[in-house]
Formats: sequence, structure tokens, C-alpha cells
Amino acid sequence: MGDRREMIHRVVLPKFDANITEATIGEWHRSEGDAVHPGDVLVDIITDKANFELTAEAGGILRKIAAAEKSQVPLGYVVALVGDAADDLPDVAAENEKLMQEYLASVTGRTVSAPTGDRTGPPKERVARQGRVRATPRARRLAREHHIDLADVREKTGVEVLTEKEVRQYIEENGS
Repeated sequence: MGDRREMIHRVVLPKFDANITEATIGEWHRSEGDAVHPGDVLVDIITDKANFELTAEAGGILRKIAAAEKSQVPLGYVVALVGDAADDLPDVAAENEKLMQEYLASVTGRTVSAPTGDRTGPPKERVARQGRVRATPRARRLAREHHIDLADVREKTGVEVLTEKEVRQYIEENGS
């Protein structure tokens, strides 16, 4: 009996544009267990520049959705697996975690322990060591739309690289 893992097709977040490094998962048009055919729209992908439809390149059963709606993921992230019902599923969680770590390290310029891990040390002490505020493109856009200075968000949260989550939390807490 052969290795069935070769039959699984990984649906990967492709590179849409040279300046896009991450995207937000929009609405899923299919659910786990649904039959899909090549060309079927699987999910909406939202970037700072445009929205895209990610389509199935292979037919089969949508076996696993690996990226939830509204989650931000880097390019190359495996968002779903398509294959036959009998196919063994590869462990894409570890693969995606490694990719996320590499992406966050490239944004921060250093290795991080986890995307949403605990942050230690007094926030202002860590913030004082940095000049420019580092933030994801979505965080910058949200702050701009709400006329928020990202330095204020960084100072309040102590987070080294701001994401949309921290900016939204700041908006909720400060009524901006």
C-alpha cells in the first residue's frame, strides 16, 4: 500500500503582489467535508490593496480548513487541505507555526517565542529602547483611519510589533 499523503493538495496563500506580505482570511465559501472542483472559490482573501478569491487548484473533498476567518496569515501559509476522504492529512499546524515565526521575526528583526506569547518586563522600559514604531500594514491602516498615533498604542501596550488586535483594543479602551 502506497503513501497516501501525496494525494493531498495544500491550498497555500499565494504571492499576489510584491508589496504584500500578509493577508486576512475572509469568508469561507466551502466547509470541511464539502466536495470541491478545480476553479471553485474556497475563500475570500483580504489585503490592504485589494480583495481576492482563492480557488481550488485540485478537486476532492475539503478535508481541513487551517486558517480561521478574520485571521492574519503570511504568504505561503497553508490555509486548507483538499484530497480524498481516505488520504492521510499532513501536520500543517507545525509547518504554519514555523512560517508564522519566520514572518514575525522578519517584521521584528529578531526571533520571537510565539505570535501572541506573554510579554515580560515593564512596557515603558522596552518601548524606550526603540525609535520607530513597528506595526503590521493592517495595524497602520486601522490607526490611520481612526487618527491614532501608533506610538501611543505601543506605549500603552508595550508590544514591540503592533498588530490589528492591539490597535482595535486601544480603540475600544480609549473610544477613538
